[in-house]
Amino acid sequence: MSTTNIIAKITEIFDTNIEFEENFFKTEIIRGIEHTIIKGKLTYIPSYCEHCGEENEAYSIVKNGNQVVDILIGQFNSKPVILRLIKQRFYCKHCKRTFMAQTSLVEKNCSISTKVKSCINIELSENVSHKHISATYSVSMATVQRVLRSNDFKTNKHWLPEVLGIDEFKSLKSVDANMSVIICDVQTGDIIDIIPDRRKRYLREYLERFSKEARSMVKYITTDMYQTYIDLGKELFPNAQIVIDKFHIVQLFTRSMQKLRINVMNDFNTRSKKYKKLKRYWKVLLKKEFNLNGVEFYKYIHYSKLTNTNEILIDLLKISDRLAAGHSLYQEFLYIIHSSDVKGFENFLDKY
Repeated sequence: MSTTNIIAKITEIFDTNIEFEENFFKTEIIRGIEHTIIKGKLTYIPSYCEHCGEENEAYSIVKNGNQVVDILIGQFNSKPVILRLIKQRFYCKHCKRTFMAQTSLVEKNCSISTKVKSCINIELSENVSHKHISATYSVSMATVQRVLRSNDFKTNKHWLPEVLGIDEFKSLKSVDANMSVIICDVQTGDIIDIIPDRRKRYLREYLERFSKEARSMVKYITTDMYQTYIDLGKELFPNAQIVIDKFHIVQLFTRSMQKLRINVMNDFNTRSKKYKKLKRYWKVLLKKEFNLNGVEFYKYIHYSKLTNTNEILIDLLKISDRLAAGHSLYQEFLYIIHSSDVKGFENFLDKY
């Protein structure tokens, strides 16, 4: 096997226009870091001029010296590997301009191979800091950020899914109220885009970029109770029904139950047993009643006898009729949600 084939297999460089020297490995200190250096030469007969497009006929394009470039191609034995490549320069007699030989190993006017950039991209998909990636692949922080920016994708403005999900999440301090908006295909879970601002004028401006045909494709919009999402859904999506996410409805009822408990608790002295019980066993009031323990008995604070969470709930509800009434409504709601009873939920809304 030739030297070129050996190096090609080791380094995974399969450009047939590159030939390697016999003494293919040597080490060199560059910016205080030990590198492995591989020397090679890139040359071929070009079929046309890169500038004027003139075909290479009757030796209209000739060799015109060379240029040495260092290309970072990866790591070997925990050392950065550099391909020191002698690139052939060509001269076009037609336009009287020169151009360099090119290889698929690296982009034009770049000194970092596409393979290294692919590895950086994989690292960027994980929960790893830019500083760590920079140190691992012996590149600058600026290079890591450039690779990240090169991944910007364009959203198809002529398509939207039938079930569109809209929700916000905690984002950077630089955006309004530290919140950004994510829109996704609920059926597949695919993220369509992330919008850095959730204020109404910015959201309207963004959503109006989608064509009317795309917005007409949407049949359902699942969201929370943020009024901006509901208003824009009705205004911009003519065929869509607004569906409040079940999670946010449960969250609303849970917060209301918590607020009721705190109001009742504040009617008592902070040193009283009733106050302390309501403060300590708040989770018992929020749990599904059918999940509470009514069989096994344990020692609980503020209770002299062995008891269980079911008996604690009964004791807490005796403290206030208002608390008992609110808890009864809350448990009825939780049971309907747990059993996915759509008709029962409609009756629940009509009843209360």
